[in-house]
Amino acid sequence: MNLRNKLISLITVSVLAFLIVFVIMSVNSDSEKGGITGQITSLSEIGFVMSFPDNSSVVTNAWFDEINGIYYIFVPKAVKSVNVDRICDLTVERAGEHISINFESDILEKLSPDIIYTYELRLEDGNVEKASFEYKVLDDIPSLFLDTESGGIEYISESKGNEEPGALHFYDEDGMERWSGNLESVRSRGNTSFYAPKKNYVLDFDNSVNLFGNGKSEKWFLMSQYSDGTMIRSALAYSYIEDHSNLAYIDVSFADLYVNGVYEGMYLLGKSRSASNFGLTDLEEINRKNNPEIKDGYMETIVSDDGLVHAWKLPHTPVNHTGGYMLEVIEAPDFETTFPAFVSSHGIMYELKSPDNASLDEVLYIKSQVDEMEKAIYSEDGINPETGKRFDEYIDISKWVQYFLIKEGMSDADISQNISVYMSKDADDKCVKLQMGPVWDVDTLFGVVRPIEYTYMSDPEFLQRTLIYSDALLEFDDVRYEIARCLDEELIPWYENEMKDDINGLYDEMIDSYLSNNIRWSDNDIAGTFFSSPEGNAMMMHDYMGKRCNFLRSVFEYGDTWHTVTFMSKESVYKIYSIKDGEHLKYIPSPSDYLALFVGWDVSPEINVDSLDEVIVTEDMTFDAMWMEGKWLLEHDADSIKKVIENTDIFMFDTDDMEGLYEAIITAPHQS
Repeated sequence: MNLRNKLISLITVSVLAFLIVFVIMSVNSDSEKGGITGQITSLSEIGFVMSFPDNSSVVTNAWFDEINGIYYIFVPKAVKSVNVDRICDLTVERAGEHISINFESDILEKLSPDIIYTYELRLEDGNVEKASFEYKVLDDIPSLFLDTESGGIEYISESKGNEEPGALHFYDEDGMERWSGNLESVRSRGNTSFYAPKKNYVLDFDNSVNLFGNGKSEKWFLMSQYSDGTMIRSALAYSYIEDHSNLAYIDVSFADLYVNGVYEGMYLLGKSRSASNFGLTDLEEINRKNNPEIKDGYMETIVSDDGLVHAWKLPHTPVNHTGGYMLEVIEAPDFETTFPAFVSSHGIMYELKSPDNASLDEVLYIKSQVDEMEKAIYSEDGINPETGKRFDEYIDISKWVQYFLIKEGMSDADISQNISVYMSKDADDKCVKLQMGPVWDVDTLFGVVRPIEYTYMSDPEFLQRTLIYSDALLEFDDVRYEIARCLDEELIPWYENEMKDDINGLYDEMIDSYLSNNIRWSDNDIAGTFFSSPEGNAMMMHDYMGKRCNFLRSVFEYGDTWHTVTFMSKESVYKIYSIKDGEHLKYIPSPSDYLALFVGWDVSPEINVDSLDEVIVTEDMTFDAMWMEGKWLLEHDADSIKKVIENTDIFMFDTDDMEGLYEAIITAPHQS
């Protein structure tokens, strides 16, 4: 190779080396500034780095509102700056002004919140993504950034038993990182709420942690409040309980939650329902210490011969196992696979939430306490014939009444099935009586409307009488007197003097997060009765409680007699109304069915009236819906069916004469 060629080769190698070094230095420089290179196919792939006052940071992603076609970024109020995490060609435009965004740009400085911008993002393939973009500033409430090991929630959403490890960053309302680390497990929870798109979560920590100053716990709950469009029913109930009762309850805080980088909405954060979190003797921990086998996960089940007792086989039961116990009422389909649990003498099924490692002796003990109490409650004079003790020697009646006024007095739609109803008992050296509580899962109070078949539960003048033992306890004068006293001294004064201020105070605490949650879950069509404005919610709930208090005062203070009128459809309850003695029916419902035609209500012959709205209620009454099934519909022409549908005068028939019923349908007068 001649000298000229050698020189050209040397220059070429030097230039290539310089270019390589330049590229490496450029990439390193971009990385130091936070820039990430790589193919971008959508704005949702860009991370937004949110920096907090303590100089820590987290990365989140934009959420895309498919209904309105807008990308949203939700920013905690305490965040100092927001930057994109990669090199990108992103331009934001509004009113003719174009703003370039890169990894050095602070979005909070360059853009304004609550304004919809149009952005253009040049993609790796040369195409341009163009859409709408907006960022929202949340309230100064705690923020949680939760990441699952899988990067998704599909697995834990499939079954209540599914869980996976995770990680958490917890920031307080001032934007200070108070806890950061790995979680032992993350799982979804709930009964009907388990199947809602906005999930409830249980966070299991390796050790007890104190997240927001209300005490330590190894397990924390994040409650979505998805069925409560107002987002404050639970917090409002807990506020009342704190000031006007001595019931145990869940101390909660509003918090904004991000899951795997995406804003999930506003939640209620609270400690688990373990006995120790409510000041009860921690029998679960005592069992664990006395039985090292529990730590190894070895526990054999025991089922009594009659099938009424489910327990764990433990080698050692503590001598003093009189408490603490926390029981939850469960439904029959769940009992067979629930351990530990028992069926009481009155047929109520209880799961032992604590200790959840209860031995046979422990389950038998707490069952005996409940059985003895029930024998007293369901005796004519309220005294257990075997022990000579009255029911109020077994159960704290003042707390039962307080619990009654939360669940029944504030119209909990779940109380018809005793969902999330708890009872506890501490060790005898602390308290010998059973006590209602803790109060949990109260997001369906204050007139929330369930699916149409259950709307009667939201009637302010309806007393369900379904809370455990209310069918018997409400027959005793001293219990009714205690209800009247609590109404007069606690619930009604709260409604008249404090309820509105409590509602306004809760919204003042989290209004921006509430409104952002409504954007995040704008497709929620099952969230009960609510208005989009806090003012509307406050008016609705306050008006409802005014009607409710008047009704409860009539029942328990004035001694008015109210009767239950039940409308049945196809062997199921369709509507139930409470009607004051001597008054007419308020409503005459009209059910519908895809496969049959409703033609009226079956009424016994002794009710001698021309239509149901003439009935005067002097006792409990039940009416059954009458239907023309599909076969009848197929046998008649459209004009005949139309006549029946248009007829408004047919409300009842004597079902002994079905042929006459058919004839009445066909020949009934109708509008022309």
